[in-house]
Amino acid sequence: MSRFESVWRLFPTIDQHTDIIVRGASVALVVRVFGAALTFVFNVLVARDFGATGSGAYFLAFTAMTIATVFGRLGLDNAAVRFTAVHASTQDWGAVKGTHAATMGLGLVASVVTVLIMLLVAPFLSVHAFHDPGITSMLRWMAIAAIPVALSTLQSQTLRGLKLVASSVMVASVWTPGLAIVALLVIGRSHGPIGAAYSYICAACVTTIAAWWWWRRMTPQLAGARVVTNTRRLLESSMPLLWATSMSLAMNWIATFALGAWGTLVDVGIFNAATRVATLVSFVLVAVDNISAPTFAELYRAGNLPSLARTARNTIVLMLLLAAPVLAVIVIAPKFIMGVFGPEFRAGGWVLVTLALSQAVSVVAGSVGSLLMMSGHERQVRDSNAVAAIACAGLSVALVPKYGAMGAAVAVTVSLVARNAYELVMVRKYLGIGMLFSPPSATTRAGGVR
Repeated sequence: MSRFESVWRLFPTIDQHTDIIVRGASVALVVRVFGAALTFVFNVLVARDFGATGSGAYFLAFTAMTIATVFGRLGLDNAAVRFTAVHASTQDWGAVKGTHAATMGLGLVASVVTVLIMLLVAPFLSVHAFHDPGITSMLRWMAIAAIPVALSTLQSQTLRGLKLVASSVMVASVWTPGLAIVALLVIGRSHGPIGAAYSYICAACVTTIAAWWWWRRMTPQLAGARVVTNTRRLLESSMPLLWATSMSLAMNWIATFALGAWGTLVDVGIFNAATRVATLVSFVLVAVDNISAPTFAELYRAGNLPSLARTARNTIVLMLLLAAPVLAVIVIAPKFIMGVFGPEFRAGGWVLVTLALSQAVSVVAGSVGSLLMMSGHERQVRDSNAVAAIACAGLSVALVPKYGAMGAAVAVTVSLVARNAYELVMVRKYLGIGMLFSPPSATTRAGGVR
């Protein structure tokens, strides 16, 4: 028996849906590993070239740009996956084409408006929030990147809805960091810390253009289809997801901004470097979600709840197998890993361990967020993330002034635990699925796209 077959037998039950997810997730995982490696290299180059202070300024501006990107997407990324998957399952290519057109058009308008607001408020944030007028230019340049980043993200999600896993992950995770490394080495270093922003902007713009071309190349079936658009239904699904995504990312935003307000740029640099390493534990969750989310949408639309429950629980086994070795390495050698960024980052060893454990909790809970979003329960995801964001805000205020980066890590960890616990309860309540142990409830209900 091969090693692959031995691992395969660890799944409690295998059906065609789990088989598709395992194979698709394997492709996504390989590509995401490559993308994560490129992102890691870029972050290390920024940290080594510009130190904890310079990289702290960049990461602070990057966080602000991420906020702009989220509002620029309007929650359309997950809605696009859901509707694209459902329409593709019935070969309604006109509706797929309409979903893509509406998603990109709305995303462009929203991201431009958001960037204009960010450009206006950058001086205020620099002086009154971060107490450093010198980072105004960094904030403004990074804000511009929100437009191409939002559009390329939406493009990758429509590809994901068609189960073009490798293409989706390449657009989302590989092209931008790879191009950013080249840009940093060629032009960025000579400009100081702001050169990191220049490099990222250039990379994001090229990625967006390439992603548009790639979409047209990978979807020849849409060429002659008549566009069928239901913008209202798309927005009805996306708006709760906008707030869900905002609240989800708000945990790191809040922690980073709290460090910017009550800590130092060194604290910001250490915390963000540790965050980027810790997410390696849970990026298997993202890899699995790349293929499981459209499958969840199809199964729920078809009313096949037993397969939905079985497939969702099987993905937890897959993710635990893949995440455990990464977590073990981080727990064993956190200071060594942080030292890769530079000697002053070694002080963040325990920060890294704490954040890695928080990501492990998300892996154990499984794809609960995707299950809720793909079954039309967007508001429950919004509520769970709101609870987590409120908890993170309160804990950050209480812990960051005294404990710095470690206080921020504890705030994020407790918040993630609260979010996953809430979503596990909601999955059981609305879908009748016990993710960890219980069989699906007899009262489980399914429904179509609303």
